[in-house]
Amino acid sequence: MGKQKISYCKFLVVFLLFILLPGCQSEKAKVSGKIFFQGVPIETGKISFDSIDGNAQGSSGEIIEGKYELKNNQALGKGFMVVRIWGFKKTGKKIIPPVGAPGISSGGELMDEIQMYIPSEFNTSSKQIVEIKLGEDNVFDFDL
Repeated sequence: MGKQKISYCKFLVVFLLFILLPGCQSEKAKVSGKIFFQGVPIETGKISFDSIDGNAQGSSGEIIEGKYELKNNQALGKGFMVVRIWGFKKTGKKIIPPVGAPGISSGGELMDEIQMYIPSEFNTSSKQIVEIKLGEDNVFDFDL
């Protein structure tokens, strides 16, 4: 009879966790859009949404062929966000990256030099603000 009480208690605890935990998770919103610089889609880059007051969950993601989409574990909390955009392009030069650079396990191999070409007013000094709303399409296109 003691084992039956323990099994019932385990079941009750697990059942309550499944009922209560989803309510503890904060709601998140999917965000997407297109990004152009001087009328041309940013081929490769990064976009981040940072909470202005720290009360909402920010996130970041990749820009690929002028498009971005933040969803699932990248989704955002509701609130006002500062948008920061970086774009990268190949310079046409080949370089030998230093050992220890991101993605480099050993030096000596030539790779394309990549340069960030978006002005700081759109990333480190950005004043671009958007409002993320729950239950709505959060589509933000940027023409820098």
